[in-house]
Amino acid sequence: MKKATAILCSDIHLRDDQPLAWGVDYGEAQLQALLFLQDLQKRHGCPVLCAGDLFHHWKPSPWLLTTAINSLPANLYAVAGQHDLPQHNIDMFSKSGMAVLVAAKRLQILSRLTEVLYEPPFIFEWMGISWGDTHSRPVWDCEWDRPRVLVMHKMVWKGKRPFPGCKAPSASKVMKWAGDCDLIVTGDNHKRFVVEKGKKILVNPGSLLPMTADQDKHVGGVYLWFAEDRSVEFVPVPLPKNPICKEYIETLSHLKKNTQQLKDLLNKINSMGNLKGPDFETNLRNLLSTAEVLDPETESLIWEAVDES
Repeated sequence: MKKATAILCSDIHLRDDQPLAWGVDYGEAQLQALLFLQDLQKRHGCPVLCAGDLFHHWKPSPWLLTTAINSLPANLYAVAGQHDLPQHNIDMFSKSGMAVLVAAKRLQILSRLTEVLYEPPFIFEWMGISWGDTHSRPVWDCEWDRPRVLVMHKMVWKGKRPFPGCKAPSASKVMKWAGDCDLIVTGDNHKRFVVEKGKKILVNPGSLLPMTADQDKHVGGVYLWFAEDRSVEFVPVPLPKNPICKEYIETLSHLKKNTQQLKDLLNKINSMGNLKGPDFETNLRNLLSTAEVLDPETESLIWEAVDES
């Protein structure tokens, strides 16, 4: 088996509660994912680099902390994401569950200080940038005579912007901003992707497990990085069959449809001016009759609201 230089992951989001979209036991699934990652690290014997949001909430329960201490992989290095930090504030890191893992020697935090990992055959420079510390460019202290790795928790995207009004930089811009390094590992965007430019590569591993309805097609996992030939390989994490509940997806879709219908109706009401007066119900009935896309359930809710007013 070809040994990896490092295992890359992000957005593990260890949590105490059950995501609304899940139809099976999420706690058991996240435990099995951790054990899978632990076994993968044992087989390769290399560092594991996590690009933030190890926890879903900065203050995990004693049970979840115990699970993390017992089940996280060895040689784990990470930066903090906003979910790991009280009030999303890096200055309050010492109050976080992540700080407990550091004290328990189950995790090391990467900082802006350039460090050299010298554990042959794993020899490379690395730097970490946590959430809230991504304003200034990284400064590399040493000569570029060994592989360099930048791990950071910052929203980046590939292709088209992930949502309207998104101000996050593209992967290409981040690769220019990062300076002279071989590998950039980013977290925060739960979609996984890889971008290569020349000898430089950016890996956004995405969330380790799908958590929301819009991730029903998401395949979570980690990447193996091979510094010698500057390549990466995706390794999917084992998942229970169909973890995202179909009924939840259908219900969410129905709610979104109703919300849009009500928005369309309100816009039409606003465009027609004042409907109040003795003929209010007649006017409303005429308006609803022209709202072709309105379903009976939504119309019934509107009339109930009128009767109660």
